[in-house]
Amino acid sequence: MTANLKNAYLQYANDNLKFNFGLIGTKAFNLQESMWGHRYLYKSFMDQHGYDPSADLGASAVLKLASVASLDVSVLNGEGYKHLQKDSVLMYTAGITLKPVKNLYARLYVDYMKKTVAQSTYAAFLGYKGDDFIAGAEYNYQQGHGNVTDHNLSGLSLYTTVNVAKKSDVFVRYDNLTSKKINGATDGWNVAKDGSLFLAGVELNPVKGVKVAPNFRVWSPSQSGSSAETGFYLSLEMKF
Repeated sequence: MTANLKNAYLQYANDNLKFNFGLIGTKAFNLQESMWGHRYLYKSFMDQHGYDPSADLGASAVLKLASVASLDVSVLNGEGYKHLQKDSVLMYTAGITLKPVKNLYARLYVDYMKKTVAQSTYAAFLGYKGDDFIAGAEYNYQQGHGNVTDHNLSGLSLYTTVNVAKKSDVFVRYDNLTSKKINGATDGWNVAKDGSLFLAGVELNPVKGVKVAPNFRVWSPSQSGSSAETGFYLSLEMKF
């Protein structure tokens, strides 16, 4: 069994600027993850498919540009909080988040890291978060995944959560992941993981700090000759 420290950092903050240094949470998909809201049963798209780490060693700054906009930049180790080895390779990130009207969010994000081959990530997100209704749509594209030539990924994720009773929500999500076909190949280089996911369920909050979510998932692989897989799950989260 291995334990990993995920966050340990120094922070400076005022009304318009927040600066973190150390083992910090990254900005690649934290907004998307908060809008999805059900990480305990299935990770947000970029996290699930290994686009970027959720935490890493480095420094980040968030600058409030106006009441409706903020800019974030960071310089990271690039390997994630589980692999903090020292090398000369760094990841550079930048993102802008807009809140043009109440409850509506839009975000653009890019990052870049070069070893022998460069890895570049581009992400766009649009979401709405109200008291009884949440919806999000994101598109994510990565060139040189894992710093490998032509290992490109693209993916779409759509999700919504609707409050149907005081302690009950219904959620639905659709994901689609595709990878580049190299040198005329029939399937993409990541064909073993390419495909689409449909996920739906009900989240119950019987007592404070406890979430129970019966849900079902249909995975339709892109690989030729593969059949769809259906599963029924009971997911549980407990926070004290």
